Amino acid sequence: LKSVFFESDSSLTLIDNGAFSEATSLTALTIPASVTEIGSSAFNYCSSLSSLVFEADSSLTLIDDNAFRSATSLT
Repeated sequence: LKSVFFESDSSLTLIDNGAFSEATSLTALTIPASVTEIGSSAFNYCSSLSSLVFEADSSLTLIDDNAFRSATSLT
């Protein structure tokens, strides 16, 4: 798994706890505007994740503890 892209009309509202935890090959991620919450450790240890994009008009209200813990390539 190198990248995650959701359809622009996605109805996803939650990226749950640990959903992509330890996906060490993940390099790119686009969070759909419909997402309101990113759970704890959702992207824990995604050490290659270097591109993170939030779609325009994002509904995001909560990024839980350690959601991006040890995602060391994010700057």
